[in-house]
Amino acid sequence: MKQLAKHVPLILALFAVALSSGQTPNKDAEWSKDLTKSEKTAKANNHLLLVDFSAPWCGPCQRYRREVFPSKTFKAATKDMELVDINTDQQLALAQKLGVEGLPDIRFMTPDGKVLGKVQGFVGADNFLKALAQAKSKWEKMK
Repeated sequence: MKQLAKHVPLILALFAVALSSGQTPNKDAEWSKDLTKSEKTAKANNHLLLVDFSAPWCGPCQRYRREVFPSKTFKAATKDMELVDINTDQQLALAQKLGVEGLPDIRFMTPDGKVLGKVQGFVGADNFLKALAQAKSKWEKMK
């Protein structure tokens, strides 16, 4: 019994990680897991897509989920965008088709699949939001 009690903190920590890995990036926003469907919605609404290629085991991916995606600034900046969460463990063929080579790989795309901006790795909230703003500016000029 003492041996089991000694390992309880580790077991609880692993359980917490397992539970958190299944979360969507931002509980307040609607994140799709279907890129094709999101492209159709983006086309119908004339929206830009934010496509987050990530995996539950990816530490930097989880930092975006904790530190960037829940922020009010992120929510305001993406209110007129289609948000897509692609788990590369579950959709490996799609990630390979689109040339994802490392995680996280976050792309700002037009409804027809043209990449207007890209963030690879964890760059922090400020740099991420700058890249997002640049992509949105390009999108506005294309409309």
